[in-house]
Amino acid sequence: MGINIGGGRLEMDTHVVGAAMTELRSAGEAFKSAWATADAAIRANEWGLGSDDLAQQFVPNYQASAEALRPCAEGIEPTCTAYADGGDLAVKDYCDVNERLAAQIRGAGVV
Repeated sequence: MGINIGGGRLEMDTHVVGAAMTELRSAGEAFKSAWATADAAIRANEWGLGSDDLAQQFVPNYQASAEALRPCAEGIEPTCTAYADGGDLAVKDYCDVNERLAAQIRGAGVV
């Protein structure tokens, strides 16, 4: 399947792209599930960080890192979904344009 744009040729293997978008969406969902389990386990054990000298030096850095990490980790699944949705839309648009151009060629009696 291809589209000629300004003398150039645009090719997309829509089956490959569609499958990649499905995999991307699935990866995001798998990460979301794994992160929820890991984050719950991490939070459940944070109480045990202690208050000795080591903990007093470690905990502030740990807390800052955890606060920075959590929103990033929680954003992975929605980002994967948004990219997959965009890819699916690109496949649909590509197929629609390709079909419209094919219909124009058929209507012009070229085929």
